[in-house]
Amino acid sequence: MRTWWTRSLKVIDVAGVPVRLHGTFLALIPVALGYGWLRGQWGGLVLTLKVLAVMPLLVLMHELAHVFTARAFGAKTRSVTLSPIGGVAMIELQSMAPWQDVLVSLAGPASNLALAALLWGTEGELRILMFANLLLGLFNLLPAYPMDGGRVLRSALRMAVDEDEAASMSLGVGVLVVLAMLALGLALGQVGLVLVAVFLLWVQGAEMRALGRAPR
Repeated sequence: MRTWWTRSLKVIDVAGVPVRLHGTFLALIPVALGYGWLRGQWGGLVLTLKVLAVMPLLVLMHELAHVFTARAFGAKTRSVTLSPIGGVAMIELQSMAPWQDVLVSLAGPASNLALAALLWGTEGELRILMFANLLLGLFNLLPAYPMDGGRVLRSALRMAVDEDEAASMSLGVGVLVVLAMLALGLALGQVGLVLVAVFLLWVQGAEMRALGRAPR
């Protein structure tokens, strides 16, 4: 059954590409309010809501960097969907060589890191924006699918081995990275990091099943 939090809503067209907002963005608002009420940290809650408001724009910038780089190589994009943990650009990658796919994958994190560099040394909310871009850029460079770093690793391996073997090898590396992330989150008591790690393990498990590398 499809519910409102599993649906995406089209909000705008950018350069002919439909941009959709995932329902989980709306779900985060009551979660943030409830967390602030329980902890009594309303000042921090206001800051959290500001970050939630600007995060779709940062993710959109990230995804458009993928879109326009792919377009430079002649690849089309069917749509872009924005979610709290990142975005998904539906790019027709089949028409690109592995080295082109590497550049397309790197374009997103590069856009965030470039903006972070421009905002370096700022204060107040601009400093928060700088850290948000820095975190988004560096996190996406992790070599774990579906992060951009995982796609870069897979495409780079495709230059040496066949596509299925490249996918299997990159997923193996990704699982090790995410397990380390899970262990770190548990050791530090960081619930958010643990939840992200569990989600990434689920995604990689689904990808492994699609490749016939994991039990169904």
